[in-house]
Amino acid sequence: MDLERQLIETFGRERHFTVPKGYFEHFEQELLENLPIKDETSIRHKRLLYRIRPYVFAAACLATFIIMGGAYFHAGKQDMPSAAKLTRQSSMETRHDVVEQATDYMMIDEDDLYAYLSDY
Repeated sequence: MDLERQLIETFGRERHFTVPKGYFEHFEQELLENLPIKDETSIRHKRLLYRIRPYVFAAACLATFIIMGGAYFHAGKQDMPSAAKLTRQSSMETRHDVVEQATDYMMIDEDDLYAYLSDY
């Protein structure tokens, strides 16, 4: 309230922002005249795009399923060579080593580990 009183004392109640006389009488007509004219061909193209949009989405989904299905069945037919089996076994050993290093770093012994696991 004090701020409002101070502003009124400083600037008064006079309205400083006014609209010229007759501004709103022809406002709508002037606004419509200044709008850009839409081309009928662009409207037709938009309608065409809206009509074919579901077919484009369906085709994209179908192509995705075909590609993923082909990749899935192609991966299932390949036999794993012995080198890949050795790599998988060595990666398991590496994971075990990482777990061992982490437990040593955190100073967790087997009893603590069993206690943590039994809580869940």
